[in-house]
Amino acid sequence: MDIHRIYSFFQRRFRRKRMKEFVSIFGITTNIPRVLDVGGTLFNWTLIDVQLRLTILNVTSPPNNFPDNVEWIVGDARAMPFPDKNFDVVFSNSVIEHVGG
Repeated sequence: MDIHRIYSFFQRRFRRKRMKEFVSIFGITTNIPRVLDVGGTLFNWTLIDVQLRLTILNVTSPPNNFPDNVEWIVGDARAMPFPDKNFDVVFSNSVIEHVGG
């Protein structure tokens, strides 16, 4: 049994549902000018049908190829290199998953 394959199946299903709710609740459309994903990757954004201007802030280097609508910034979320009110929506799946009660 390949546990990673099983996990990947459930992760995709769970995250697709979460991203669908996110898009609905925040009214995400192509008219939303700028979205920041703190600590994210491209994976979650492949699960929605909306193509938006996305900035990903992560401590890791960007993948070799990513869409033209995505900007990848290598940085630390504790000292973000952006002015206040620079984005319309800020998202952080990593915080949702890793901050416990």
